[in-house]
Amino acid sequence: MGADFPIHRVRSGNPAVISGITYIKRGEKWLFPPKEVRAKTRNRVRKALSLARTRLPTQPKFRGRLHIRLSDNGRTRVAALQLPTHLVTEPTEVPGDLPVVRALPRRIQAHADTVGEFTRPQMTLEAAPRVGAFDLVRRLLVWLGALRFFLLGNLWDRLRKRDSEARRAVRLRQAFERAGGTLVKIGQQMASRLDLLPLRYCEELLAMLDRYPPFPTEQALAIVERTTGQPLERIFSVFDPEPIGSASIACVYQAVLRETGERVAVKVRRPGIRRLFETDFRVLDILGELAEFLTLIRPGVSRKIRDEFRDALTSELDFTREARVQEVFRREANQDRLRFFSAPCIIPEYSNREVIFQEFVSGMWLYEVLAGIEQRDPVALKRMEELNVEPRLLARRLLFMANWGIFRSLAFHADPHPANIVVRANSELVFIDFGATGYFNSARRKIYARMYESYSTGNIWEMAKMGLAIAEPLPAVDINQVTRDIERTFYEMVLAVKSKNSPWYERTTASVWISNLKVMTKHNVNTPQDLLMFVRSSLLYDTLGARLHPQINFYKEANRYFRWARRRRNRRGRQALRRLQRKGLLGSLDFQHIGRLAGTFNDLVFRLQRLFSAPYDFAVLPFIVEKWVSVLTNVIRFLTRTAFVTGLGIALDAGLRGLAGQPLDMAGSFSRVIMHPAYLGVVALLALIHTRLVLFRVGEKTVER
Repeated sequence: MGADFPIHRVRSGNPAVISGITYIKRGEKWLFPPKEVRAKTRNRVRKALSLARTRLPTQPKFRGRLHIRLSDNGRTRVAALQLPTHLVTEPTEVPGDLPVVRALPRRIQAHADTVGEFTRPQMTLEAAPRVGAFDLVRRLLVWLGALRFFLLGNLWDRLRKRDSEARRAVRLRQAFERAGGTLVKIGQQMASRLDLLPLRYCEELLAMLDRYPPFPTEQALAIVERTTGQPLERIFSVFDPEPIGSASIACVYQAVLRETGERVAVKVRRPGIRRLFETDFRVLDILGELAEFLTLIRPGVSRKIRDEFRDALTSELDFTREARVQEVFRREANQDRLRFFSAPCIIPEYSNREVIFQEFVSGMWLYEVLAGIEQRDPVALKRMEELNVEPRLLARRLLFMANWGIFRSLAFHADPHPANIVVRANSELVFIDFGATGYFNSARRKIYARMYESYSTGNIWEMAKMGLAIAEPLPAVDINQVTRDIERTFYEMVLAVKSKNSPWYERTTASVWISNLKVMTKHNVNTPQDLLMFVRSSLLYDTLGARLHPQINFYKEANRYFRWARRRRNRRGRQALRRLQRKGLLGSLDFQHIGRLAGTFNDLVFRLQRLFSAPYDFAVLPFIVEKWVSVLTNVIRFLTRTAFVTGLGIALDAGLRGLAGQPLDMAGSFSRVIMHPAYLGVVALLALIHTRLVLFRVGEKTVER
């Protein structure tokens, strides 16, 4: 079907036929058969018609004459087309007696009623809730109760001469579990602070289970209806009111979707959990600032730790982010054709900040597999036989996935404990709960890869340099001394790996990084948060791998991944060569990438010129001067606060003497105040605090790297 458009003039040859839309002809003769017309020409005619329909109502002098560029066999022609008369309206004469202010013709607009079908998107960031004084005091008492349980228990062990690091670690875990709720999540985050806590403490906190009584199902259903904007009967055909999992952050239910009949798992965030977390963050701020004021810790140290805790725990409350990470993880595994591990499929139309709808995964938990291996549980062994689960294959696949998450994926699963891994038929792994994830940028990935290469060649000095580079940016430290300490640590590790009699935990990759963190802590080098999460996850992966296969070689499994990555790069290289052969050199080059490389080269030259042209400016001197300025400032603060306490004591003594009817004696009040034990205790405390501040500052390095 189509319409005839007569041609008024043509330049550069004859126009073509517009098949299916318009038929262009000169007089009565068709110029070309419709099948010879290109699609680009048809699109140009369609755009010209749309433009004409828009211009007709607003430009009365428009006579329907259009110019369109036609193409055929590489030649370009321009044709002037005349629209049909039924599309062109001649301007009518306006009677002179009509008023100027009058109605004009209007286009009839479509009206669509979308009430009840449209869900308003959440375009605003979730603000931190306000915390009241009563809630703050109540949570502070909970924290102090947990601290009292820990300290008094340690004191009792010392009195009975039974104190040990293992008992203290167990008691710390029990203190968090007794308090419950958000303190369990904070304890799990503390398990990654291998730079602050002893390894025994971190291992004990990793074993802490996040179990919490479920909240009422009616509240969960109300949250689902409120966040999805749909009634419950429209979403589900069946909803099981008994949760299949209950933790401090959320409860998980199973249900069946009405539209598709698919069985899904519904994860619902606890009501009020955001406010509870914010209250605990405020308690941490109070305790951290108090510890810094009393100089129990170095000033400024707790703020960085508190900020990292806040960021990590707040991200676990954002279910939108968790769903996106899980979706990307699953898609990237499918793109790499890795069928032996995956993640549940997200149902995005119902997922939001507070609710996640995902595929229901059936199989058996990894802790059931461990029970079958270590405890010979008959139920677990029977289920493993039914699903054809091979523990050694599970261990190799688990370690492969750990390296794949570091080097290939956009995020790695940072909390792979046995309750977050489902084992399906034929030893397939399914990871759930992507609330705790980490990310390594390309620079850290290259450093990590070079470290493995140095291990394979026996270059321990290069390993030490990579171990230091991964913690950059570095503070003012003695680089050579830190590198030598790391080298000695790595040398002991290589000996343990090469020995056939060393225990499995000394042959893991996690042991390398734990030893590295100890050296950095010794030299006051702050460890990046992503490295801490990586070390924590490596410790979990290596532990699970050893429990599934005690004789596994962790470095051989890492080399297995690198061989796969090498084959993947070779395959992509062959694809690039075939693309070059098909499109030619100019068609295959990425000129934007070439421009970025040229810019990087120019920037490198500029930095080298500055490096070699800048004279030595004795940069050490300003840091030395700044230290003594800091010392002088602390002395002035001490004198000022002592004077304030002295004046306050004199005023109090004079007031009491006035109330007793005794004459005012400032000299006597001064002598009585400075000899009072309470005054001497306060001044001694101030002197101790400011002395420790001075020692902290003087003890810092003066030479920057």
